[in-house]
Amino acid sequence: MESFVTCAVVETDLRHAFEVGVALRLEAPEGTAVREDPHVPEVFYLEATTAAADVQRAVAAAAQSTTTLLAGLDLPAEVHEVVVLSLDGAVHWVPDVDAALPAGESSH
Repeated sequence: MESFVTCAVVETDLRHAFEVGVALRLEAPEGTAVREDPHVPEVFYLEATTAAADVQRAVAAAAQSTTTLLAGLDLPAEVHEVVVLSLDGAVHWVPDVDAALPAGESSH
């Protein structure tokens, strides 16, 4: 198993930003840092260290754990993207894109 740094970007609407921020801080798994974007209050970053066999599994684990966390909050929030850092660089994944794409190669 390798260790990866993961960051899931979560978005909500402005009306629910405070509630989502509090809920994420209370419910995030131990070892997960929750940060609010200082310029966009409805965007949050969930940062953690993830153990996985490879970067693709780290992307999947981060996406799944964040999606599960958000489903339990019962608030309007969704995973906007997942970024995984390894010694080989960064992998960027956006929902509705089938494969994990290297950072900078997404269609956005």
